[in-house]
Amino acid sequence: MSANQDVATAVCREFFRAATQPDGGLRPEAERALADVRIDWDWLATYLVGSGLARPLLAQLNDPVLTRHAPDHFRVAMTQCGVFDVMRQRRQRAVASRIADALHELGGHGVLLKGMAFLMGAPPGAVSRATTDIDLLVDPSLAARLRSHLLGRGFGGAADAGPSTFHHLEPITCDGIDVEIHTRIMPAYWGLPEGEMLAGARRTPDMDVLMTLGPEGLVLHSLMHLSASFYSFGLKTAWDVATVLHADPAFDWTRLVAWASRCRLPRAFWSPLRVLAAGLALPVPAAVLTQAPTDRGAERVAMVASYRAFTATDGLFDLDVLSKTGFRLLLHERWRHRLGYLRQVVGWRAARPDTWSATAARAERADVLGQAWREYRRYRSAIRASRRRQ
Repeated sequence: MSANQDVATAVCREFFRAATQPDGGLRPEAERALADVRIDWDWLATYLVGSGLARPLLAQLNDPVLTRHAPDHFRVAMTQCGVFDVMRQRRQRAVASRIADALHELGGHGVLLKGMAFLMGAPPGAVSRATTDIDLLVDPSLAARLRSHLLGRGFGGAADAGPSTFHHLEPITCDGIDVEIHTRIMPAYWGLPEGEMLAGARRTPDMDVLMTLGPEGLVLHSLMHLSASFYSFGLKTAWDVATVLHADPAFDWTRLVAWASRCRLPRAFWSPLRVLAAGLALPVPAAVLTQAPTDRGAERVAMVASYRAFTATDGLFDLDVLSKTGFRLLLHERWRHRLGYLRQVVGWRAARPDTWSATAARAERADVLGQAWREYRRYRSAIRASRRRQ
């Protein structure tokens, strides 16, 4: 971790407001946050770019409040990444169009997930956060056919590759863009009400075979996925939630809470919602937040979310497997569910021995035991700090 938690939260709050309200610029109150000598500007650039906010912040990079405090290399890096994100989004739209053509030929349709859902579902002229790949959910019976179809039309990838994880096939590429074809929104052990979420799917403005989840589904998936990624780049999820709430004044909080309560891991929903709402003043009704669980396990998950959401820049494969497994066990409320989760993981790996080589190679590079010990010590330190504040 490369940033003081309190400093990072204050700085992220100001940049988040500037990104989501671009016409207002940085607030005068941002002066105090940005003047803090403890800011690691290299870390901040990495965090904001990784959260996909370089492009939304382009208009703010010459704001006098920022230029008084940010070093030139920070603004140069943000500008370069913002321009690159614009170009990549054009390529992503072109790749999505080719996928839509393939779906037409196969007589199917797909649901875009995560960042691409916001890019393709946005109204004309809207600025979307950056995303690196294309996540597309299709009916399981169509997934392998679509992948083969796209490979036959110039996409890159191994023809004989099977699933690379519980819920999507091995990625393929086109024009430098990775495409993950999903058979589920998330792995089954998360317990999302996927049928109901998909029932509310909406067509994108330009391509009738490409859809996105409805507003409540987008928010549920965004929050659960933030927990799945161990709370790295929390502003990415905050942007998604704020975008949905701004676009849909009739957002159904009752439906969302009902779906969250039926998930197998409700802590994975409530903890990031509480942390993002408190840290960034997201417009979440107080009556909703009072329904969040406050048992010891839930509080520890929320503490982890608070500790990482505005500071962590780990990628999916940067964290060691022991820390990730331990955290997912903490998300479960009952031991029988924890054992069920472990059984699914071991069973999936046992049925696909070819996946062990890549896992072992990542483990060797990452110094699993050393990294797990460091993460555990940070976790215990955060618990002690939380107790002192109480």
